[in-house]
Amino acid sequence: MKGSRVTEEGPTFVLAIDHRNSLRHWYTAITGADEADPAALRAAKVVVAEGLLAALAESAESAGLGGLGGLGGDTALGGTAALLVDEEYGQDAIAAIRAAGQGVAIVVPAERSGQPEFSFEHGGQFGAHIAAAGPDVVKALVRYNPSGDQERNARSRAGLVELARWLDHHGLPLMLELLVPPEPAQAAPGFDETERPGLTLLAIRELREAGLSPAYWKVEGQPSTEAFAGLARATDGGRCLVLGRGEDAAAVGRWVAMAAAAEGFSGFAVGRTIWAGALGGWLAGRTDRHATVAAIARNYLHFTRIYLKNRRA
Repeated sequence: MKGSRVTEEGPTFVLAIDHRNSLRHWYTAITGADEADPAALRAAKVVVAEGLLAALAESAESAGLGGLGGLGGDTALGGTAALLVDEEYGQDAIAAIRAAGQGVAIVVPAERSGQPEFSFEHGGQFGAHIAAAGPDVVKALVRYNPSGDQERNARSRAGLVELARWLDHHGLPLMLELLVPPEPAQAAPGFDETERPGLTLLAIRELREAGLSPAYWKVEGQPSTEAFAGLARATDGGRCLVLGRGEDAAAVGRWVAMAAAAEGFSGFAVGRTIWAGALGGWLAGRTDRHATVAAIARNYLHFTRIYLKNRRA
């Protein structure tokens, strides 16, 4: 990947701050403002990037597994740090990461934020915007329930295939974030444990049958290591990352530990669970920048250490 030393063997630890539509709503809720301030959102994403860089600095100073031994360079662990960030509010964060020269991979989203199906953020001009951002990886989020609206699913598949072909032509890997929301008839307690695992397997199969073979599959938490391993087998060679979905640290920690033990999983992509509390305090004026950066770094390292402690040999 351009500008980063990504290995095919080691895990990838993605700090996600590509939120746009949900971030605007979150900002007004925590600050009481009538509308989101673009300058404040840009600054917030720089703070998250600084938290990732602080985590790398701390890990580089530590010895052994407990300190990670450094994620951003050539390490015995062979792990990769990555920042998933959008071009709308994240250009300054991308610049900060690149200026630091720590080998952090940049992942940018291609989808329009907050939509029920996959659609391009920039329509037919998506390629020009990807090229301008110069990412190492391109992420596409799709909400896809195989038992849901079939025409909507077909449109999502078609758009993703178009994106994948463009990325293949330009030598860029795809990270496919697959969310499987319940249909109204499925929205009941226990959906995560009883319904989502099977629906996610079916969704992966349908997407693969459409011709999609992303380099990374970013998937929701599962109820067991066996369920995680089953998803990885269904991808037939894709590198799987578990996402956080904004859940509390205990839930995300369980998912990360189970995924780490599953054959075929290669890390995590976690966002709000790492930065929401700290960043919310900073935006509301309750904490200073230094403390906010330190808290984000600490939370990021917390999940990397859980992953490495439970990683399958």
